[in-house]
Amino acid sequence: MLCVQALKSLSVFWRYFPHNPAVMQHLSIVTDGSTKKAWRFTKGNYDLNGENNKKALFMECELSNDEASRDIDELRSYWGFCTLK
Repeated sequence: MLCVQALKSLSVFWRYFPHNPAVMQHLSIVTDGSTKKAWRFTKGNYDLNGENNKKALFMECELSNDEASRDIDELRSYWGFCTLK
């Protein structure tokens, strides 16, 4: 929650300056000494849950899945081995 609060205070500063937000998100899972990307996404807003149309992210992560580009909707996709539920 601390990160979200810091992000909100930062967005107040940027509210007065024209810009395109690019919030990079990386989530990796380490198991048996191996690291796999579960989620990699660049969010174009500062909104809480803005990457999934204001809905919380729920993911299912099957370690046997390959990392790949996966669709959020018809316009946006993410990289990882987890699937959105």
